[in-house]
Amino acid sequence: MKKKPLKQNVSILNLKKDLNLEQDITVAFWKDPSRAVIFDLLEIVGLSGAPDISEMPDADREKMNRRYFECVSLMIVDSDVDGLDFSTPELAEESFEDERIPWGTFHKAIIVYLARLTEDYEVLKNVLRRVKELSNSGKKDQKNEESQSETP
Repeated sequence: MKKKPLKQNVSILNLKKDLNLEQDITVAFWKDPSRAVIFDLLEIVGLSGAPDISEMPDADREKMNRRYFECVSLMIVDSDVDGLDFSTPELAEESFEDERIPWGTFHKAIIVYLARLTEDYEVLKNVLRRVKELSNSGKKDQKNEESQSETP
């Protein structure tokens, strides 16, 4: 079987207009990153403000930093700023540290985009739960009717 490259579905968002951030930068985010990427980023972002992070061994902090930029490279596809590249974790980290971009710009963008994804995920999860409940409700009623008709 001939292999083909995975085409990423992207959401092109302007940080200022679409995400209410300060910078007028357009970023292409992967529209449907994997669940592992989303949950790893949420965990890392949640830990980054914790006082325990300073007490972590250096190896653990380095591992967390590597995973963060792995996830970033799987979340951000591209931007309209010349010279920035998010195709690998190393290039994503360099792009985050670019002196032309105010510190924290892309980190904030990731957080806001994660919030959107998790909000969409919650809506989808609720819809799927309701569909499952509705599809199961007929089966339960049918089983109850069958068991009642069998009982004298």
